[in-house]
Amino acid sequence: MAESKDNLYLYQALELRGEYQARLDSLKALLPEQRKLQRGIWDRETNNEYKEPAAGFDPAEIREQIRRLEYKSRRLNTAIQQANFANDVLVNNEKMSIAEALEIRKAVNQELAGLQKMLERSAYRTVIYKEERNITQEPEDNFQEVYNRLEEKRMLFRELNRALRKASFTVTIQFKDEA
Repeated sequence: MAESKDNLYLYQALELRGEYQARLDSLKALLPEQRKLQRGIWDRETNNEYKEPAAGFDPAEIREQIRRLEYKSRRLNTAIQQANFANDVLVNNEKMSIAEALEIRKAVNQELAGLQKMLERSAYRTVIYKEERNITQEPEDNFQEVYNRLEEKRMLFRELNRALRKASFTVTIQFKDEA
C-alpha cells in the first residue's frame, strides 16, 4: 500500500477500477428492468410465470448500491486521469505524460496490426498460371522494409509497456480504498 492510507499506487487503482466495474455489472444484472431486456430463448419464464424479489433481495437497495458505486467509480477514474496527466514516464529517452504514453501505445498497437497484415501480403508474390506462360505479380511492399518497420514498432510498444508498468508501481493517486 502507498505511504498514506488515503493513497493508492496506480496499479492498485486500476485493479480497483476493474473490481468496481465487475460489481456494477453484477448488481445491474439483478435489476428487474434488466431481466426483461435479457428475456429470450434461454429464459424459462413464460407468459404464465411471474418473478418477484426473493427474501433478502431488495431492488431499491441494489439501486442505491449501484448509485454509490458509480459515484466512487467516477471519483476513482478522475483520480487516475489526474495522475496520468500529472506524472511523466521516460520512453526511449523522451519524457512524456502517462496519458500521452497510453495514447501512443494505443496507436502503436493499431499500427502493429496493420503492419502484420502488410507483412503477410509482402511475403508472397502472386503467380497467375496461363496456358503458355505464367504472370508473376510482385508484392506492393518490400518484405524486408515492412519487417524492419514492424520490429521497430514492436520495440516501441515494449518500451511503452515497460515504462507504463514501472509508473504504475511508483505513481500514487489520492483515493481512499474503502471496504
